[in-house]
Amino acid sequence: MQLHSLCYKINTMIIKKFIEPPIENNNYLLIDEESKEALLIDCSAYDENIFIELKKYDAKLKYILLTHGHFDHITGLNEMSEGAQVLLHNGDSEWISELNTYLPMVGMPHMKEPRIDGFVNDGDIIKLGNIEIRVIHTPGHTQGGVCFLVENNLFSGDTI
Repeated sequence: MQLHSLCYKINTMIIKKFIEPPIENNNYLLIDEESKEALLIDCSAYDENIFIELKKYDAKLKYILLTHGHFDHITGLNEMSEGAQVLLHNGDSEWISELNTYLPMVGMPHMKEPRIDGFVNDGDIIKLGNIEIRVIHTPGHTQGGVCFLVENNLFSGDTI
């Protein structure tokens, strides 16, 4: 797994991009330096580098926000989500419950169904310290696809 060179800071927020298998998806780690809270947008694979970054900033992973429920955005959840709240739009809950029906279709082995702790809706605000993350429902790629707006940064999964 490779840490992409993208790393930037906006006020007290650090943003780091990780490119993850199985098909090189972008996963984003956001860390609020003031509150020492962090969130991960999408969770494609287990990546020890994410925990190294959390430790480097003495931050705790508070949330894992999923842009949608396709396998290539969730297969790291079982190993990465301990202590964090996993949030998804309810429109994609079937992708989670039917995970082992479609994994073999893409050549992936079965896996334990990941835990989803809650659901987000269009317009919801998620707080990371003093940073606000706005949920924007963007159905199309999937029924429950969402983007996350953080200041002037829009994070999307496979929304076109």
